[in-house]
Amino acid sequence: MDKHIICLANSYKRGGRCIAGIEITFNSSDDWAVVRDNVGLPKWIRPIAMTTYGEIPNNVASRIDCFSVIKLTDITLCPKQFHVEDVYYSTMEYCCQIQPTFEILNQFIDNIHDKIFYNQGRAISTNSTEPSPYSLMIIRPDNVSTYVNDSWEKPKTRMLITYRDVTYDLPVTDPVFLDHYKANPNLIQDSKNVYLTLSLGLEFEGWHHKLVASVFHSISENEARTSASGPSSNKWIVKEERSFTEEEIGSILNAVVVANQYGKSLCFYMKAGGQSYIPLSPNCDIGTGETVDIRRCKLVTLGKAGHNDIFRVCLETDNTTKPSYIEQQKQLHRNAYAKWTKEEDTMLLRLHSEGKSINQLMEYFGRNQGSIISRLNKLEGMESQTAATHETTEHKSLWTRLFDLVNKKRTN
Repeated sequence: MDKHIICLANSYKRGGRCIAGIEITFNSSDDWAVVRDNVGLPKWIRPIAMTTYGEIPNNVASRIDCFSVIKLTDITLCPKQFHVEDVYYSTMEYCCQIQPTFEILNQFIDNIHDKIFYNQGRAISTNSTEPSPYSLMIIRPDNVSTYVNDSWEKPKTRMLITYRDVTYDLPVTDPVFLDHYKANPNLIQDSKNVYLTLSLGLEFEGWHHKLVASVFHSISENEARTSASGPSSNKWIVKEERSFTEEEIGSILNAVVVANQYGKSLCFYMKAGGQSYIPLSPNCDIGTGETVDIRRCKLVTLGKAGHNDIFRVCLETDNTTKPSYIEQQKQLHRNAYAKWTKEEDTMLLRLHSEGKSINQLMEYFGRNQGSIISRLNKLEGMESQTAATHETTEHKSLWTRLFDLVNKKRTN
């Protein structure tokens, strides 16, 4: 059985991603409808991979953004306690991108549950029994504020959420929001026009913790991202479309597609240092992480009465150069696929014995996770083999001495 969903969460999950969305009947980006359950709530689906914790591998999740329409093939229900939305799947296929609006988001809101997952606390006990379990919902809170809890070894970004006269204090696991919030702590300008996807996490020490899986804000700005033609002052019109100038091209080191709140942007890495971002046209079908040839792109200026001009980048899929996996890894990790030196081997074993995490080792050596783990396995295997060889040699030496001693006694 195949199903379509609109992705409404692509959040961190145990080394991979947690993707979840609302089921829809789908014909095209302009022809779809929300599927609801028997009480009128939108029907959620959380695809689960055949991995340690059910996390979606990063290389699969990287092409999926919030408001992507996804086709899941050959799904099989696999509910577990509160996580009744979980399904196994065969393939996850990207179909298109939906342009978010207030009207669309309002269709997804949970108007039935008075509390966020049964109680007013931060988590649900695994011993709790609820007549109608659920682990996903979208709300439009009365108020939100974000802060960083630095009492941990690694600071945690959290959100205070006022919802139906109750304030909740929950961690944020939305990677796009976390990146933007780190760059701009005043990211949310209008706390009353925020929508949140909330989720119950995996069991941890007898509890399922409540999480903020996605943060949708500045929807009114995003509604203006679709270009439109025509004389109406209520629509954005194309004022100018031009190629990048040689001066602009000369100032750019390279341009890479990155995820943003509602789709994708082009990140320009400048030769002088720093980055600049311009959203991509909504109909652009290109994957996150791909490198773009600026000479074949167009810079589009959109105008609307009473508003400042906005800019978009348009490009065609055949105008992009998709780097190979090795090239992508070399962009992400400075020493990817470089030969390990003896000094690096010694330092790797030392830092590992000191308890450094894999992420810390990745950053120190400039290599990916697989490279670190495979090198450790090889080095530790060599040590074990050396130890075993040494032990065998000692045993042989001992037996040789005993044999010589016995023969000596027999001779005497």
